[in-house]
Order: sequence, then structure tokens, then C-alpha cells
Amino acid sequence: MRKRLLLLTKSAKRKNDGATYGYCVAGIDEEGNFIRLCADQSGDSLTEGEMRFKPLDVVECDLSGPFPISCQTENHVINLGNITRTEAKSVSYVDELYGDKKIGRISYFGSMRDRIEKKEAEELGYSLAAIKVRELKIYRDEKKKYRAVFQIGKNVAESVSMTDPDYYFKAKDATVEEPVVFERAILIVSLPNNPPYIKFIAKIFEIQTK
Repeated sequence: MRKRLLLLTKSAKRKNDGATYGYCVAGIDEEGNFIRLCADQSGDSLTEGEMRFKPLDVVECDLSGPFPISCQTENHVINLGNITRTEAKSVSYVDELYGDKKIGRISYFGSMRDRIEKKEAEELGYSLAAIKVRELKIYRDEKKKYRAVFQIGKNVAESVSMTDPDYYFKAKDATVEEPVVFERAILIVSLPNNPPYIKFIAKIFEIQTK
């Protein structure tokens, strides 16, 4: 099937061989449905050579699926030989979509825990969501892993994994005591396809405040 997608993530993810670096690429179609683009039915990630486009690009591509794996019900296999970029959107466009409730879903950050249980993940029925947050802080922990802290309403989520490579350089020297801080942002969050079902940030869209 031919689909027109607004790409929303290109987050760091190793390929199934465990050695090759790739990307978890996902977006939404014209109806606002989340779709994850996979190299094959096993949900394997895409390399830079296979996916040269980036978040906020609008692409047209041929897909087969879905091929759900556990809570990753959004997985589709992309025909890499027939993908074209038609235009690019802005972060303000994503903010408008969020405000008009055209992206979102009930977030699994209702609980501030850094993971969800297997039964909860399977009952959830999806792995991708968009959430708007305040006081986003990005840093590297003692193991040099990228983490984030943010507020949703009155709740605070702490030590959330962050895999948006666009922020690896920005936060490479950040610490928990001196993080990189953004006042507001829309986050595309995701869950892996197998336990432990650790929540992570796949993409950060900074919202400019007036």
C-alpha cells in the first residue's frame, strides 16, 4: 500500500545483528495513525543508507503489514526502492497537530516509572505516543547513557532513556547537576518489542516560548 507519512523519529537503535548501528524510524499517516518503518517482518531497524530522510520530512512510500511484535503494533515493512520526499514541515506544525489532538494517544507516562510490566505492555496495544512536557532536562549518567527528566502536569518523570541522536552532541558534556534544559517540548516516546519494557524518548521537538 502506498502511504504518505510525516516522519517523527529517527532514533538510535542497533540492528538485530547487534553490531550494526541503525535507526528506529516512525511517523504518522494522513489519518494520524502511527507507523514504524522496519527493514523486515522481524522489526529490524534501518541503516543510514536505507533511510536518508529525517524527522519532519514528508515522504511517500510503499508499505506492507502491519507485522506486530508484542506491543509494537505499528510495525510495517518499507519498500526501500520506492520512497520519495515531497516536502518538509516545521516543529510548529507538529505542535498544531498535537493541539488539534491529531497525534498523541493516552500516554504510558501516567505512571512515572521508567518501565511498564509485560502484561501492561501487551494490554496497552501500542508502543508509540506523543506527549507535551515542561522543564525537560537532558544529561549523561555515570555510565555515559543519555537520560532525561521532565514534568507532565504535576508529575515528574526521572531517568528516562533518550535515544534522539540529534541531542547526543548537545548534551555530550551535560551532567545530572548541569543538564541541558528546555522549557517546553513535544516528545515522541516508544517502547521496545520485548521485555524489559523500558520507556524511552525517540525524538525531541523543542517548543519555542514567546
